[in-house]
Amino acid sequence: MKASVFSQVKSFIVKHKILISCLVLVFYFFFMLMSLLAPKPSYVEVPGLALKDPYGRSYLIGNLGGRPVRVLASVVIGIFEYEDSPFFDLDKKKRIKLSERTYDSEISAFGFRIRYTDGVYYDLLNKEAFCQFKKEYNQPGNAWVRVGVENATGFYDPHHVLDRYLDGDLESYPNKSEKWVYKKLPESQFGMEVYAVPGIDPKTGIPWRQEGDDIFIFRNQYDEVDTFIECSNRNVPRPPCSHKFMILQEDMKVKISLLYNRQILPHWREIQAAAKEAVLRFDIRNPIDSVWAQQQNISKSCIQQ
Repeated sequence: MKASVFSQVKSFIVKHKILISCLVLVFYFFFMLMSLLAPKPSYVEVPGLALKDPYGRSYLIGNLGGRPVRVLASVVIGIFEYEDSPFFDLDKKKRIKLSERTYDSEISAFGFRIRYTDGVYYDLLNKEAFCQFKKEYNQPGNAWVRVGVENATGFYDPHHVLDRYLDGDLESYPNKSEKWVYKKLPESQFGMEVYAVPGIDPKTGIPWRQEGDDIFIFRNQYDEVDTFIECSNRNVPRPPCSHKFMILQEDMKVKISLLYNRQILPHWREIQAAAKEAVLRFDIRNPIDSVWAQQQNISKSCIQQ
């Protein structure tokens, strides 16, 4: 009886193996289709060492002002600082490894340089970019801009951070020196309000303004200070401008600080736009090699091929 049942089962399998194969294929393609149609997560948390840049180094990863970012390590200037970076606890600092960082690790601040005219990053490992930077940087009015990035999610009233900068410069109180009290000038410049320190230094007879800074302000549609720029008036080959603005979006709050030569101040809009784009390019929703690809587009004018 048992042999008979076994024979019947064997016969059924042989007879219907084509049908079974077809059913397996139907189920297989059904599950493949469902996996393709299933919603994908916006990003995946992975250890920093799981991702390597084209130089074979780990990307610096974390959460910048609310967005997950992936930063090419060779473009970073100075310290890539996390909110829990233990700079004053050397033992703890030794225990924290990049491999332990995820896209939930909150980034506090970092910096890099770009050439605002084409968006190229100063890259320590890119010979062409490195050579061009060294060749151009000491020239007055060069296009290289230092970009400082700071997490602003913990700021009090981030929409009015720059208003408070201006209020501090305009405020006058008994112990404040007159060389630090700014007044608005009647004429705008480069589409911005201009503030300067009036008066003359009684000791030297030189106008306060000549040895100090001018302030340039651009306001948005709500009359909030949208751009705050301080530029030196000193008679030097490359007088510096310090330029601040905010990236305030629903899922990202970041303060940006720029440093560049005053000669390129007329291009402040292009400079600000290039810096913003350079920061947003680190967003992991962009292609993983977007920064690297940008570096590959550099015109070969310095290193001979």
